[in-house]
Amino acid sequence: MRPERLFHLPMVSAIALVWAVLALLGCGSDEPVQTVVTRTESFTFLDMGVNTALTEALREPLANRLGSVAEERRGLLDLTLSDDGFMDRHLPVLAGLNLDLNPASGERREHDIVRLTYRYPVKQTPAFNLVQLVFYGSTRRPLVFRIHANQAGSEILAALTEKYGPPETIEAKNDPDTHYRLWRRSGDVLSAVSSLDRFGDPEYLIAFYFTENLKDLVRAEKEAAAQVEQARRKAGKSAF
Repeated sequence: MRPERLFHLPMVSAIALVWAVLALLGCGSDEPVQTVVTRTESFTFLDMGVNTALTEALREPLANRLGSVAEERRGLLDLTLSDDGFMDRHLPVLAGLNLDLNPASGERREHDIVRLTYRYPVKQTPAFNLVQLVFYGSTRRPLVFRIHANQAGSEILAALTEKYGPPETIEAKNDPDTHYRLWRRSGDVLSAVSSLDRFGDPEYLIAFYFTENLKDLVRAEKEAAAQVEQARRKAGKSAF
């Protein structure tokens, strides 16, 4: 046997085993496979908050309110609101988590998530053009909700202000037509970005970030990476 095979075979087997177990834990049933902690409620969308679990019982009312769904299990998870460094300046915790999820090296990294995308919610909910709900696969708890709204988004902003109080308002660094509105509660963040589309009509991006749930995902990935590294080192030692 060639010398490099002494390292390659046991290391690959160990690493493959770790990731295979993780993949099994993150797919299939809607039942959570990790113990979850009840957290202080912050923001809600369609009655879903930080402690809401993605279950079969939840899917039907979502379909009734948002229409047909496209579901993705495992995938990329980009938390950014824009490409002008806004998150780095104003939401450093989320910026750090985003860097954990999307390494600066450019490595494509898929995550243990369940992403529900509703592309035609306007039929049931006229204010929404697109809705994405992202849950952590292992706990079924929400990570990020994103809602793209049309001109009716101004009414949504009014409703959010009435419910959560006046937001922090920040003008985009290089675009006077773009404004960010931020609410912070119990560590979570609710953002609303208003801008103009290519026709000059108002459009809105509303995002809910459930920070502690995101930290759970990042923590689990780091622990998995540590297991892989440990398996690699054991494989190297076993070659001798």
